[in-house]
Amino acid sequence: MVTSETWIWKYRTLCDQHGRGLALSIAGLMLFGFIMSPARAAVGCITASAGKPSVAHDLSVEALGELIAFHRLCWPAYEVAYTHDLFANIDRTVIPGASREETIWFYANASPGFPRATVRSIAETPAPAGIDERKLDRVTWMFDAETETSTFVDLAGGIARVSQTHRALKGNHEYESFTGTAAMRSLSADSPSAFDLVTAIRAGAAVLRPDLVDIGGHQCRAVDVSTEPGGGLADRHTFYVSESLNYAVVALDVVAADELWSRRVGSDFFEIAPGAPLLPLIGSLWCRGDGTSEIQQEIRVLRATDGTPQIRVGDAVDFTLRLEPGTRIEDLDTGALRVVASDWGDQTFAALVLPSVGAAFPPGFTVAILGCASLAALGVAIWKRQRRCAPREHLTSVQR
Repeated sequence: MVTSETWIWKYRTLCDQHGRGLALSIAGLMLFGFIMSPARAAVGCITASAGKPSVAHDLSVEALGELIAFHRLCWPAYEVAYTHDLFANIDRTVIPGASREETIWFYANASPGFPRATVRSIAETPAPAGIDERKLDRVTWMFDAETETSTFVDLAGGIARVSQTHRALKGNHEYESFTGTAAMRSLSADSPSAFDLVTAIRAGAAVLRPDLVDIGGHQCRAVDVSTEPGGGLADRHTFYVSESLNYAVVALDVVAADELWSRRVGSDFFEIAPGAPLLPLIGSLWCRGDGTSEIQQEIRVLRATDGTPQIRVGDAVDFTLRLEPGTRIEDLDTGALRVVASDWGDQTFAALVLPSVGAAFPPGFTVAILGCASLAALGVAIWKRQRRCAPREHLTSVQR
């Protein structure tokens, strides 16, 4: 009869004989499980909701934050093409010189499920007078979270004005604001947690209201985030989150001295991945003007001729930045002038070609997984080798 003491003796004997191999294998598997915990959430949100935090009627703000974070892991990398129009007064009169209806904006996020990510903004407008009209004026601003570098390129008429020292925000981030995230805005804002809802909740700066609020037909939970140094709510951001939209942010209010100063409301929500918070295809922004007028802005995601939204996801989103041969480069940092030759590798500005960024996981994820696998495999190899070299009589006694 095999007793528990017998199994304990067998386990200790095996560990004494093969301790290094077993220890390495177990360590590799444990480390793999630790690293894969966010990956399991990302995969699980697509196939099932077994690992999803439970939803209760008396939901705490901390539990709500984890629910939002859980669903955000389902977001792949995405790029949205949209227009951004600016109006004045309630009659929607266009402000002279301020309308952006001819400009097409492209907002891209490499890892939207994480507060810090590689982000890019592109604005394409008609070329200025006197420049070849066949060439658009394209302004690109990109931040690479892996290398902590930013790149600014203003390309028009075959001339690229380039800077890699501009840390301040150079691109449009209005679409990002409608999602409740702040990867781009936080690079220049003093309090990024006030704009990223999950970060604000985890920082302890948020309060959940007890009652649901109807926003555009969506029943939403309202979360107040203090923007006051002392933590009061007279100055605050209020996020409205809809469970039916996979915990997407439907609206955002900016309040100062208990007065509403601006409101962003999203509508016509679209799913880009199962389980992920839906993205708005239309967004409206109202804000106070000079006291006698109101200002309204509107963003609209572009659609193809068949009505499909112009949203790219996953590997279709390209975060590389290249200049065509023959482009004249004006370095705004050093004043140097160059011309891009056909052999890009010989160019001083080769750093402009940034590496592609993974769509679903943060930098270093793949390296960590390979390291865990190698550690476990090494442990198994050592265990097998020690087993072959062990005295036969010892193995026989253990088997007994």
